[in-house]
Amino acid sequence: METVSLTIDGRQVTVEKGKTVLQAAIEAGISVPYYCFHPGLAVDGSCRVCIVKIEKMPKLQTSCSTLCTQGMVVTTRDSETTAARAGVLEFLLVNHPLDCPVCDKGGECPLQDFSYSFGPAESRMDFPRRVFDGEGVKADVDFGPTLMLNRNRCILCTRCVRFMREIDGDAQISIADRGNGSEIATFREEGVHSLLSGNLMDVCPVGAITTKEYRFKSRPWDNPGVVDTICTMCSKGCNTSAWQKAKPEWAKGSRLIRMTPRLNPRSTGTGCATSGGSTITGLKARRDYVAQWCGRPPDWNRWPGMMSARG
Repeated sequence: METVSLTIDGRQVTVEKGKTVLQAAIEAGISVPYYCFHPGLAVDGSCRVCIVKIEKMPKLQTSCSTLCTQGMVVTTRDSETTAARAGVLEFLLVNHPLDCPVCDKGGECPLQDFSYSFGPAESRMDFPRRVFDGEGVKADVDFGPTLMLNRNRCILCTRCVRFMREIDGDAQISIADRGNGSEIATFREEGVHSLLSGNLMDVCPVGAITTKEYRFKSRPWDNPGVVDTICTMCSKGCNTSAWQKAKPEWAKGSRLIRMTPRLNPRSTGTGCATSGGSTITGLKARRDYVAQWCGRPPDWNRWPGMMSARG
């Protein structure tokens, strides 16, 4: 394997030739924010928050689209880069609503994390935000059998567009209109109809796309019992993570709350062959079937250990 060595924030980093500066920083444990980049998708460079300063280059460069070269010197935290990155984040948040208390992405949202770590302390924008379909929960519109879409939260990273075009092979999602009116849309507002649609919630970095199955059901801190397992809905063997909601609720107790795809390049890469909602529905149907023949439902408090042992 041919490698190249470069310096990032004073640290010597060696990576495989052909990798980008952002990938090198991630491998070295150096925090660089990004939204449009995804390891399973083609490079787009649309969010601009991953900008870095590279020696001998006159302008700041997007690290997700810049290939590493031998002897390259990269700076991610100098004053020029920090100020420019804060400006980019400020623009991304110009029209983004303060939905964090009710958004299903809350608690595991890169926009929250990077805005706190790299963004400005306050906004200078004092004017009404752009609104597409309404405000609050009224902005959530049907996006197919398994999904809901909130265009007000979208930052146009195009991850969902590229996922459907490159991974699913059916480009059902596109960006309509231009400039300030740009929005994620499907043909004649028919929504996404695909077995891979459940992956779009995990692909979306800001909570613009959420699943109907998990909608308003739980928060990440309510689900400490997560275990890596294998999807059982077909023979493909997709790697998934099963989440158990351990927070007690009246007459419910602990129960399986959601399934999410898990990265494993050796099997199915970054996605899962079935939608997230149908996976939960299928598991619940099997639970009811077992209860019918065994006389009692399985104990959900025991399943994390059992699944991790088999997975």
